[in-house]
Amino acid sequence: MKISVVLRNGFRLFRETLSLNLASVITVITVLFIYSTFVIIGSSSDTFLKEITKTDSMRVYVKSSSKTSIEALLKQLEETDGVESLKYYSPDDAYNYLKGSTVNINYLDKIPAELFPAFIEISIKEDFQDVTRLREMERRVMALANVDVASYGEKWIQNFNDIRSAVKIFLVVLTLLLTVSVGIIIFNTIRLSLFRYREDIKIYNLVGATRTFIETPYMICSFVEISIAYAISSSFVYLFMLFLNVKLLAPVGLNFIVLPDIFYFIKTYVYLAVISAVASMISVASFLNKVKSINES
Repeated sequence: MKISVVLRNGFRLFRETLSLNLASVITVITVLFIYSTFVIIGSSSDTFLKEITKTDSMRVYVKSSSKTSIEALLKQLEETDGVESLKYYSPDDAYNYLKGSTVNINYLDKIPAELFPAFIEISIKEDFQDVTRLREMERRVMALANVDVASYGEKWIQNFNDIRSAVKIFLVVLTLLLTVSVGIIIFNTIRLSLFRYREDIKIYNLVGATRTFIETPYMICSFVEISIAYAISSSFVYLFMLFLNVKLLAPVGLNFIVLPDIFYFIKTYVYLAVISAVASMISVASFLNKVKSINES
């Protein structure tokens, strides 16, 4: 079987069934546009949430604020992975810090300074600022003898992480729906083409044409269809996201959308090509089995 002949047959098939393929291409463009829009907004939201959940400091409240205990703890903390710098706040420092960082809290003057808890503020190295490494660091700090509580705002970080998990699950479900939708569209389009050429296919079978000779042009036809649909939908999505980011979100300071790079488009295209190939193979194989049973009866 010559590859050039099969390719020619595939493109000829696409041209001859252009009206049928056009409806399919428009449908696939619509599906891909909706899918890519949600994926880009979802992944951009995930990146945005990941950035804002980074914490560059941890506050360590101590059990004893005696000079010896604090010096020992500072030395232990200096040897802890992820610690960039340390600053100790005595009860007086903590009182002044709170007084300087709050407004309209008049009752602070009525509370003795010695009742404020002493703490050590840790500046965290950049590569230790994600939640997983923060938790590891918190466990190591909490294991030290003079540490009462270590806090880095874990509650609101956990809330944002829950949102990130929900976004990821949503994108997985969306990808499954895309797979089924595109697969069904390709399957039905190829099936309609097969019915249109069913007499020719019966003759091919009778003269002993191989299954690959009959099957490959339809696979090429679906490949051309998915390529055109993806190229058009990707262009629309990119321009739409660019417009959304620059013209609508940037003026209000919310231009958080990350435009996809070339690798995103390549990966998505390869995935669609696989869906297209599998759907067209299933469609042709099931049709040829029917034709074979007709010829044999």
